[in-house]
Parts: sequence; structure tokens; C-alpha cells
Amino acid sequence: MSDLTFEAKLKWRGTGRDGEGKITVSDTSVSYSSPSGMGGKGKGVSPEDLLVSAVSTCTAAPYMDY
Repeated sequence: MSDLTFEAKLKWRGTGRDGEGKITVSDTSVSYSSPSGMGGKGKGVSPEDLLVSAVSTCTAAPYMDY
């Protein structure tokens, strides 16, 4: 089995909940920040959304029909 390599670029502007970021993987970018209900900017997706999406994708991947 060959080694897998993944590259992601992360940018963050601001401090704590007042900040916002951008993740770029290949040609796709996703903006994220803390939800406004938690004192954040509420722009893009939340870190919690990203975490749940990652776990869901890993769990579902063996069952996906490519």
C-alpha cells in the first residue's frame, strides 16, 4: 500500500470567537467561524459542523458505492 498524503491550508484572522478562518483543500475553500449563538461571527460553517462532517464521512465511507 502506498503512502497517502493530504495537504490543507488554513488561515485565521482575529482572536478567539471574534475571528474567522478559511480552509483550502485542493481547489475547494470553506469559510468557518464560531456560531453567532456562541458569541462568534457566524460566518460560514462552524468548527462543530466540520467535526461532525469529518466523522460522518469516515463512518460512511466503507458503505459508499463508488
